[in-house]
Amino acid sequence: MMPNSKQSAASMAATAATDAVAGQNAAVAAREAILQRHAATAAAQRAEFAHIAGMPPNRRTVAQNNRLALFMASAPRTQHAGPTALHALSTAVQLLEVPRGGTIYRINEPSDGFYIVVDGKVVLYDLRDKEEEEDGDDGAVERLGRGDSFGEEDLLSGSRRAQRAEAGRDCASALLLRVPPELYRKHLQNLHQPDFEDKVRGGESGKGRAWGEALNGPGASNRPATPPSGVCTGVLRKLAASRNVPVCTPRPPACQC
Repeated sequence: MMPNSKQSAASMAATAATDAVAGQNAAVAAREAILQRHAATAAAQRAEFAHIAGMPPNRRTVAQNNRLALFMASAPRTQHAGPTALHALSTAVQLLEVPRGGTIYRINEPSDGFYIVVDGKVVLYDLRDKEEEEDGDDGAVERLGRGDSFGEEDLLSGSRRAQRAEAGRDCASALLLRVPPELYRKHLQNLHQPDFEDKVRGGESGKGRAWGEALNGPGASNRPATPPSGVCTGVLRKLAASRNVPVCTPRPPACQC
């Protein structure tokens, strides 16, 4: 007996639904496979970098330095440095491993370099130490992960540290690349300076123009300036102090430096 049109339509609909589910399952499996490969690559890289953490740069092999250069070529704040600069940096940067909750630097310490997170987590705080934390407010202003960087604003402003940096308390340790100040000035400062000035001055968009005018305009020392959103107030205080500019700095919910 031949199926009627209704039966044929139902059969086709069931087949289409089955194919759709199979396609969705295949897509999910493909995504999971990609994530697993990325996780395996990151784990292998962490193991290799952890092995050379703390090793003096002049004891690293050419292959190890090349892998550091490849990592920096993928990190947002160093990927445009160019092959010559990346090679020079790879032979001189320091690779550090900081244990869970360990202090990387404290507020008001000299700026000792520019940092890139190789693996793990880093948290920036606007409180001097853990003892100043209040219930429900640990003073965290930014949480960073793999490929993120920090510490450049203090170098660019020529100031001491405006924040406290610690390895995340939810990971075993943080692996960090540290670019010393002299290397930073030679190879990276020109890349980062325009972005930093745009943050402070407000750039062409006018964002933060009042702050820029307060720094440079007539009567700057007599009127307060409200910093643009997205700029760490600690850094702006340092900049303003050198020019006697009073700064109105209501505490932001989050800092996007």
